[in-house]
Amino acid sequence: MLIISKVMAALTTTAAAVGIALVGEPPDPQIQYVKTVKRAEAEFRASEQRCQVQMAQQFQLCIAVALANKWRRVADAEVKLHDSPDTRHAQRVVQAGSSLLVTLQKCNARAAWEQSTCRDLAKDTFRRDVSRARLQLTRERECTLRDCRRPVTPLIQVDSTVAPPAHRCALPARSIAV
Repeated sequence: MLIISKVMAALTTTAAAVGIALVGEPPDPQIQYVKTVKRAEAEFRASEQRCQVQMAQQFQLCIAVALANKWRRVADAEVKLHDSPDTRHAQRVVQAGSSLLVTLQKCNARAAWEQSTCRDLAKDTFRRDVSRARLQLTRERECTLRDCRRPVTPLIQVDSTVAPPAHRCALPARSIAV
Protein backbone atom coordinates (compact mmCIF):
# COMPACT_ATOMS: atom_id res chain seq x y z
CA MET A 1 0.00 0.00 0.00
CA LEU A 2 2.85 2.34 0.83
CA ILE A 3 4.47 1.64 -2.56
CA ILE A 4 1.25 2.45 -4.40
CA SER A 5 0.90 5.77 -2.58
CA LYS A 6 4.53 6.66 -3.42
CA VAL A 7 3.97 5.82 -7.08
CA MET A 8 0.78 7.90 -7.15
CA ALA A 9 2.59 10.82 -5.50
CA ALA A 10 5.39 10.58 -8.06
CA LEU A 11 2.92 10.47 -10.96
CA THR A 12 1.00 13.44 -9.55
CA THR A 13 4.22 15.44 -9.15
CA THR A 14 5.30 14.56 -12.69
CA ALA A 15 1.91 15.48 -14.14
CA ALA A 16 1.94 18.77 -12.26
CA ALA A 17 5.44 19.57 -13.52
CA VAL A 18 4.44 18.79 -17.10
CA GLY A 19 1.30 20.91 -16.69
CA ILE A 20 3.37 23.82 -15.40
CA ALA A 21 5.81 23.46 -18.28
CA LEU A 22 2.99 23.42 -20.82
CA VAL A 23 1.18 26.40 -19.29
CA GLY A 24 4.32 28.45 -18.62
CA GLU A 25 5.66 31.26 -20.76
CA PRO A 26 6.12 30.60 -24.47
CA PRO A 27 9.71 29.73 -25.39
CA ASP A 28 11.96 32.55 -26.52
CA PRO A 29 12.33 32.36 -30.34
CA GLN A 30 16.05 33.20 -30.19
CA ILE A 31 16.69 30.41 -27.68
CA GLN A 32 14.66 27.98 -29.81
CA TYR A 33 16.70 28.99 -32.85
CA VAL A 34 20.02 28.41 -31.06
CA LYS A 35 18.80 25.03 -29.77
CA THR A 36 17.66 23.99 -33.24
CA VAL A 37 20.99 24.99 -34.80
CA LYS A 38 22.92 23.12 -32.10
CA ARG A 39 20.69 20.07 -32.58
CA ALA A 40 21.22 20.20 -36.35
CA GLU A 41 24.98 20.40 -35.84
CA ALA A 42 24.92 17.48 -33.40
CA GLU A 43 22.83 15.39 -35.80
CA PHE A 44 25.26 16.21 -38.59
CA ARG A 45 28.23 15.13 -36.46
CA ALA A 46 26.45 11.88 -35.58
CA SER A 47 25.63 11.24 -39.25
CA GLU A 48 29.22 12.03 -40.15
CA GLN A 49 30.38 9.33 -37.74
CA ARG A 50 27.93 6.83 -39.25
CA CYS A 51 29.15 7.73 -42.74
CA GLN A 52 32.76 6.87 -41.85
CA VAL A 53 32.13 3.15 -42.38
CA GLN A 54 30.87 3.66 -45.95
CA MET A 55 32.93 3.09 -49.07
CA ALA A 56 34.28 6.19 -50.86
CA GLN A 57 31.35 6.88 -53.20
CA GLN A 58 28.72 5.97 -50.61
CA PHE A 59 30.60 8.07 -48.05
CA GLN A 60 30.30 11.15 -50.26
CA LEU A 61 26.56 10.56 -50.75
CA CYS A 62 26.06 9.94 -47.03
CA ILE A 63 27.88 13.16 -46.10
CA ALA A 64 25.94 15.09 -48.76
CA VAL A 65 22.62 13.89 -47.33
CA ALA A 66 23.71 14.73 -43.78
CA LEU A 67 24.93 18.18 -44.80
CA ALA A 68 21.77 18.87 -46.82
CA ASN A 69 19.62 17.93 -43.82
CA LYS A 70 21.64 20.27 -41.60
CA TRP A 71 21.27 23.15 -44.05
CA ARG A 72 17.51 22.58 -44.32
CA ARG A 73 17.04 22.49 -40.55
CA VAL A 74 19.00 25.68 -40.06
CA ALA A 75 17.06 27.43 -42.85
CA ASP A 76 13.76 26.27 -41.33
CA ALA A 77 14.86 27.59 -37.94
CA GLU A 78 15.79 30.92 -39.51
CA VAL A 79 12.30 31.21 -41.02
CA LYS A 80 10.74 30.43 -37.64
CA LEU A 81 12.88 33.11 -36.02
CA HIS A 82 12.43 35.82 -38.66
CA ASP A 83 9.51 35.01 -40.96
CA SER A 84 9.99 37.42 -43.85
CA PRO A 85 10.05 37.22 -47.64
CA ASP A 86 13.87 37.24 -47.57
CA THR A 87 14.23 34.39 -45.08
CA ARG A 88 11.65 32.31 -46.95
CA HIS A 89 13.59 33.01 -50.15
CA ALA A 90 16.83 31.90 -48.50
CA GLN A 91 15.05 28.77 -47.29
CA ARG A 92 13.92 27.95 -50.84
CA VAL A 93 17.43 28.50 -52.21
CA VAL A 94 18.89 26.28 -49.48
CA GLN A 95 16.33 23.62 -50.37
CA ALA A 96 17.32 23.83 -54.03
CA GLY A 97 21.05 23.77 -53.20
CA SER A 98 20.60 20.82 -50.86
CA SER A 99 18.74 18.89 -53.52
CA LEU A 100 21.44 19.75 -56.06
CA LEU A 101 24.20 18.51 -53.76
CA VAL A 102 22.50 15.18 -53.09
CA THR A 103 21.48 14.68 -56.72
CA LEU A 104 25.01 15.36 -57.97
CA GLN A 105 26.36 12.77 -55.56
CA LYS A 106 23.75 10.30 -56.81
CA CYS A 107 24.82 11.09 -60.38
CA ASN A 108 28.37 10.05 -59.48
CA ALA A 109 27.07 6.58 -58.62
CA ARG A 110 25.67 6.10 -62.12
CA ALA A 111 27.41 4.65 -65.14
CA ALA A 112 29.98 6.97 -66.73
CA TRP A 113 27.89 7.54 -69.85
CA GLU A 114 24.86 8.64 -67.73
CA GLN A 115 26.71 11.00 -65.41
CA SER A 116 26.90 14.00 -67.71
CA THR A 117 23.19 13.90 -68.55
CA CYS A 118 22.30 13.38 -64.91
CA ARG A 119 24.42 16.36 -63.81
CA ASP A 120 22.95 18.58 -66.52
CA LEU A 121 19.41 17.67 -65.43
CA ALA A 122 20.32 18.33 -61.79
CA LYS A 123 21.74 21.75 -62.65
CA ASP A 124 18.70 22.61 -64.77
CA THR A 125 16.42 21.64 -61.89
CA PHE A 126 18.48 23.78 -59.53
CA ARG A 127 18.31 26.78 -61.86
CA ARG A 128 14.55 26.34 -62.25
CA ASP A 129 14.05 26.07 -58.47
CA VAL A 130 16.17 29.18 -57.81
CA SER A 131 14.32 31.07 -60.52
CA ARG A 132 11.00 30.02 -58.98
CA ALA A 133 12.26 31.12 -55.56
CA ARG A 134 13.25 34.51 -56.99
CA LEU A 135 9.81 34.90 -58.55
CA GLN A 136 8.12 34.01 -55.25
CA LEU A 137 10.30 36.53 -53.45
CA THR A 138 9.27 39.25 -55.89
CA ARG A 139 5.60 38.37 -55.43
CA GLU A 140 5.88 38.27 -51.65
CA ARG A 141 7.64 41.62 -51.55
CA GLU A 142 4.97 43.18 -53.75
CA CYS A 143 2.13 41.79 -51.70
CA THR A 144 3.12 42.50 -48.15
CA LEU A 145 0.50 44.48 -46.30
CA ARG A 146 2.55 47.65 -46.03
CA ASP A 147 3.61 47.64 -49.70
CA CYS A 148 0.28 46.74 -51.27
CA ARG A 149 -0.97 49.58 -53.46
CA ARG A 150 -4.66 48.61 -53.25
CA PRO A 151 -6.80 47.98 -50.19
CA VAL A 152 -6.34 44.49 -48.84
CA THR A 153 -9.28 42.14 -48.46
CA PRO A 154 -10.21 41.88 -44.78
CA LEU A 155 -9.23 38.66 -43.03
CA ILE A 156 -12.76 38.24 -41.72
CA GLN A 157 -15.61 39.00 -44.04
CA VAL A 158 -18.84 39.48 -42.08
CA ASP A 159 -21.26 39.44 -45.02
CA SER A 160 -20.37 36.52 -47.28
CA THR A 161 -22.91 37.57 -49.93
CA VAL A 162 -20.79 40.52 -51.03
CA ALA A 163 -17.60 39.41 -52.70
CA PRO A 164 -14.62 41.75 -52.28
CA PRO A 165 -12.72 42.88 -55.37
CA ALA A 166 -10.00 40.40 -56.28
CA HIS A 167 -6.45 41.55 -56.89
CA ARG A 168 -3.02 40.06 -56.50
CA CYS A 169 -2.41 41.43 -53.00
CA ALA A 170 -5.65 40.17 -51.55
CA LEU A 171 -5.52 37.81 -48.64
CA PRO A 172 -8.08 35.01 -48.56
CA ALA A 173 -11.25 36.02 -46.78
CA ARG A 174 -12.84 33.88 -44.09
CA SER A 175 -16.57 34.05 -43.60
CA ILE A 176 -18.28 33.85 -40.25
CA ALA A 177 -21.97 33.26 -39.74
CA VAL A 178 -23.76 36.18 -38.12
